[in-house]
Amino acid sequence: MKSTIMKYLPALAGVIFTAGWFLWIDGHVYENTNNKREDFDGPHIQWIYYLPGIFATLGMVMANIVDLSALNTNSLLFDGGATKLRVWLFVSFAISFGCIGAALWIMIAVFLPPHNSNDAAQWPGIAITLQTSLIFLSNNNNNNNNNNNNSNNNNNNSNNNNNNNNNNNNNNNNNNNNNNNNNNNNNNNNNNNNNNNNNNNIKNSFNTNKFHIIKK
Repeated sequence: MKSTIMKYLPALAGVIFTAGWFLWIDGHVYENTNNKREDFDGPHIQWIYYLPGIFATLGMVMANIVDLSALNTNSLLFDGGATKLRVWLFVSFAISFGCIGAALWIMIAVFLPPHNSNDAAQWPGIAITLQTSLIFLSNNNNNNNNNNNNSNNNNNNSNNNNNNNNNNNNNNNNNNNNNNNNNNNNNNNNNNNNNNNNNNNIKNSFNTNKFHIIKK
């Protein structure tokens, strides 16, 4: 069940990312359409209002191109690549949170009262805030898949080790059984030899006694 969910997470992240940009484009079209009406008075969208979404996308890409499994180290400093990854991730998340803050500032300072008294013109400000928030939520690093692969590899290794141990135990048991059989065979051979020797001794004694009787 968990592997199935992890399989579709990238698709869900793509849907969330697309929804963020769709909302912002919808807000821009809404503002552009309504401001053409003479009875509609609302703030105009400037080109600079696109920057939070663009930089939020950049921060999302920066966070997704690194392998988080490289951060599994006990040392905080002087550990080579892990420190660089920490700095890289810190910068990417700083960009993302900075874009969310910029979107909130644009919404409050431009599209909400008291700067904007037209309630119908507030949607673009809300849309830009939702855009940056959804872009941040669409972060889906591939570390989960790597962890699953590592877990599967570990399970396979454990199974292989168990199979090897079972094979070794079976081989040891077979060797022990063979040794026991060989010992039993040797013991039987020794017993047979002893019996033959005893029989020969009895025959020799009987022949000797018979000779003495005949001689007398």
